[in-house]
Amino acid sequence: MPMRVSYIIAGLCVSIVAPTARGITVTKNKTVDVNSSKLESPYFTESADGVVTPTPTANGWAPASPTKAGTVTSTTPRGVFAIAGNSTSAGVDNTPGTDDDWQNGNGIPTGLTLNFVAEFTISVGPNAPAGSFLTFPGNLGNPPDNDFGNGLGMTQTLGDVSTLEVGEELLFSPFTISDASFSGMVAEPGFTVGTPTVSPLSAQVFRSAGFTSASEGALLTRTSDGETVGFGTQTGTLANNVAIANNFNNMFPAQAGPYTFVMTAGNMALKGIEFAYDVSYDINPSVGGDNADFNGDGLVDGADYLIWQQNFALTGGATQAQGNANPTADGNVDAADLAVWAGQFGAVGAAVGVPEPAAATLAAVGLLGAALRRKGMGLLGRHS
Repeated sequence: MPMRVSYIIAGLCVSIVAPTARGITVTKNKTVDVNSSKLESPYFTESADGVVTPTPTANGWAPASPTKAGTVTSTTPRGVFAIAGNSTSAGVDNTPGTDDDWQNGNGIPTGLTLNFVAEFTISVGPNAPAGSFLTFPGNLGNPPDNDFGNGLGMTQTLGDVSTLEVGEELLFSPFTISDASFSGMVAEPGFTVGTPTVSPLSAQVFRSAGFTSASEGALLTRTSDGETVGFGTQTGTLANNVAIANNFNNMFPAQAGPYTFVMTAGNMALKGIEFAYDVSYDINPSVGGDNADFNGDGLVDGADYLIWQQNFALTGGATQAQGNANPTADGNVDAADLAVWAGQFGAVGAAVGVPEPAAATLAAVGLLGAALRRKGMGLLGRHS
């Protein structure tokens, strides 16, 4: 049952109820592609000397550090993502309070932007020919040093260009996900959103413009247990004869690193990879549309408490920006507004959330007592 805490403040009894009802956790499966074009590559820097490091654009990939093709044994593609939300609380079947809420659109609430950084490393595999270097295909123009896109290959000659050929093996590391956050404000009033979690990305499609499924083959081997996926003429334990085409349509069972990828017949350049991942977040329903994000920065935190504290005891016409978290109920900055702040503390988005359980309420009361003392007022407490 909810806990009720009552306080007598200067002769006024204030009751705060901490509800036990909470919101839901939304988990949306999403995909993202890492792809090479002729003049842009996620694998190598766009300069012949390897000095210049391109900066990934929003929803784009680039090498994490200066990486010159044909001279390195590993490369780290780095993706920086800012995905604008277009989902609503109606979800996919308009059943409020269920885990299909916000699953329409791209699964990110309208008004918010999902931000995160993803990195993984591709290296010369442990069974590749001795002296191998990562490089790019050599048929992209003249001079070839000006063309760093259109795929990933391997060579045994320093500075040369080549495709992936029989026996040449790539090793893919697990993903590192960092800086996951929401920015902006939920467009629909009445919701508070927590910090998002983005799962490590898992490969589910390989793309190439030069792979012939009827005569060429490749094998992905999962390092953890040796399970395999076969491509083209190759069979595997998890999937057989998967096509590799110049699109992102030929899906295989999603694989998280580490794993190896080796050519078993023919040759190809690895032009692109499609990855799957999950984004999860908590979203809570409103209580009367109250809003303790007094400074409007999208986060309920100590800065908002300071605004409330500075304007405490203001009566008649106090605005939300002055610390009045429930302006539709009254025009005062008082204990009720502090209770809203305590319940929404740490929330991101529309800052209209369900108050936290008693611990947050008691903390708010402690702050209220301090504020009252600074105003020269007394505070007497009673719990029931």
